[in-house]
Amino acid sequence: MRSFRFLLTVSLLGLVIVSSVVAITPERQREIIENYMYVTGQLDERPGQALTDANGDPVPIKCGMSAIADFVLNRDKLDDGLMKSLGVQIIDRDTLIQNELTYASPGGYFLIHYTVTGQDSVYEASVDISPANGIPDYVDGVAMVGDSVYNHIVNTLGYAAPPADGFYTDGDDRYDVYLRDIGTGVYGQTWMDSTQIDGPGTLRSTSFIDLDNDYQSLSAYKDRPMDAVRVTMAHEFFHAIQFGYDFSEAESYPNDIVGRYWMEMSAVWMEEEIYDEINDFYYYLPWFFDDPSSSIQQFDSYGDLHPYASAIYPMYLSETYGRDIIKDIWEQCGTMGMGASFLKATHNAVLAASGNTAGWASAFRDFSLWNFFTGSRATMAPPGYGYSERLNFPAFPDDKLAIHTSYEPPVFIPSNGNPFKPCHNGAAIIILDYPGLAAREDTTHYVCDVFDCIDSTEVQGYEDYDMRYLDTITCERSFWVCNEDIGSVCFDSSVVPRDSLYDFLHVDSMLDIHLALGDGLCAGEETFPLPWGLSIVYRLVDNPNQYEIDRILLPDDIVTDMAIPFPDSFLSIGLILTAATYEETYYQPRNPLHRIDLGYWIEDQQTDTAAPDLPNAVLTPYPNPAVVGSMTAAGITFRFQIATDSLGVPLFGKVYLSGDDRQLPPYLSVNIYNVAGERVKTLGGYSETGALPHHGEWEIEWDMKNQAGNDVASGVYVAYARLYSSEDRKTQLAEEFTKVVVIR
Repeated sequence: MRSFRFLLTVSLLGLVIVSSVVAITPERQREIIENYMYVTGQLDERPGQALTDANGDPVPIKCGMSAIADFVLNRDKLDDGLMKSLGVQIIDRDTLIQNELTYASPGGYFLIHYTVTGQDSVYEASVDISPANGIPDYVDGVAMVGDSVYNHIVNTLGYAAPPADGFYTDGDDRYDVYLRDIGTGVYGQTWMDSTQIDGPGTLRSTSFIDLDNDYQSLSAYKDRPMDAVRVTMAHEFFHAIQFGYDFSEAESYPNDIVGRYWMEMSAVWMEEEIYDEINDFYYYLPWFFDDPSSSIQQFDSYGDLHPYASAIYPMYLSETYGRDIIKDIWEQCGTMGMGASFLKATHNAVLAASGNTAGWASAFRDFSLWNFFTGSRATMAPPGYGYSERLNFPAFPDDKLAIHTSYEPPVFIPSNGNPFKPCHNGAAIIILDYPGLAAREDTTHYVCDVFDCIDSTEVQGYEDYDMRYLDTITCERSFWVCNEDIGSVCFDSSVVPRDSLYDFLHVDSMLDIHLALGDGLCAGEETFPLPWGLSIVYRLVDNPNQYEIDRILLPDDIVTDMAIPFPDSFLSIGLILTAATYEETYYQPRNPLHRIDLGYWIEDQQTDTAAPDLPNAVLTPYPNPAVVGSMTAAGITFRFQIATDSLGVPLFGKVYLSGDDRQLPPYLSVNIYNVAGERVKTLGGYSETGALPHHGEWEIEWDMKNQAGNDVASGVYVAYARLYSSEDRKTQLAEEFTKVVVIR
């Protein structure tokens, strides 16, 4: 067998393809060397800041693969004098284990390298019970686990086997696994060696694996070392599989960091795919849930635990689209050339798996929605949302969420002062948490049929109509999304027709939410991560143990306005916003920590809104009777309702969606007569005092004066009200005779 020194030289022949020839800073060189020394057992303490868990205990790094790959692929850039001063020894296969013995796995897939003497002696080296074959049971166990992992990944899931290395190991193509004391630093590691097996430019690399000889340094596995073998073999052998598709699948970050996040998150996914009952990844989940705004692409160093915790993303993909989607992504990475292809490959794979109904943006939106339903909210997820094991996952900490417990005064968070704005491919979570919201006393609702509306607080005898929205009518809740470029035209995102004879024309309360999104600033140009994903999660007063959900991809715009009717129906409203893009041009290149601006303004409006599918109508004038001495208004208001379409958009008086072309408003006409039939006053025009014409209601006011401008006397008057489509009055839309009473 040739030494690893030679294999390292072979890999360097392709180095110009793997990385640029730009020199690495001395600081980064030292980091690469010391990380390599740590995972190979040449340093006892991890370089840099040691990681500890919530109990203050040191956290083991799952995998040393990236530290070794950094060293191997950058060997020609590392200063020889620095290496000598640090005392690094380059490890080779021949010297990994002293007094080496070998054992072929029963399935013929692996050659296990081990020893029964010295520091690297395997666990319970003298125990040879089952089977009694002269081989330590620990070695037998490793071999059987290896065969099981190989069978599942290659023979069951259909992945290509790792590239064979027999061309430089005397024709032995069995995959090499070394059992040795690798210390407390890592569970195991996959060594990348020759990257020239198919000639210059290949993406495939041969490799071998290090596993620990006993796993006694991992307190969680001290009494069950074979479980550590299982999850580590699944993880590391999947790295070997990955090297067979694309060993270069990594993104370059500032300070010469290479982010192999997809390699690590999918390798942890494979642990769970094969050994679902062990759940080693639970230990690492807090490093994802500690901050939802972090990018899925975060990879600070080989010791960053975020990529291991991010295994929940391939878990989301496989639970949503089937486990084959992970293989599809890796196969596409192998066809897209050198460097990071994960984002684009995942977009393509989701498109294919969803029948072109979803892509990266919508998948990442729903992934972040699933992450909301963990911890204390896990049992409240609607059917079809959330991981199968979500009850065991932690929740996002409150201090990483923008939680507002009041909207008075209005909430205003500028984008440049928002600590919760997300990194690209991260999430921002805004929770409007109003305990006791349903107990508000200023609730006024209008119950409408096709002819009339009754305000229960102003008209005597109609107290029974003062009822809550959800108690009055069965109707699909919806929200409105508006684009300021087209004026005040809004579209109803649910577009669900109401199935009752009654419609609500007025709402006493509307929660207005204004979002300022964007500011990507790439290459000196203002760009936006298009599109933003939005999930709205509602916790209902009437059903506080389950959430309801609306999902949308927001319009391609800087400002998005939403109006959520009847906010007093909800105990809380959550907004989950994802700046999700697979296009590097939409975020700051080489910087996963770059945050996308997100500002917002939220207030509770006392306003009106239109229901869909309303007819043209003349509505009841008010106040009636008009008791002048107790009136706060100047006169009697006549109201006209414009027909709306299925989206609640008025059919007249609305803004067209193209250019500056605007449709003329409707024309209002009211003739006032006394009981003798004499005309007292003629009203006409486009008056809209106090109304919201774009919500379908127009109004005109009679000041209770005659045509000469004098106050009319107390008495009964007859009004003949007409609604026309335009000022030419060729098309009459509605008319109504009604009596009004003036009391002075």
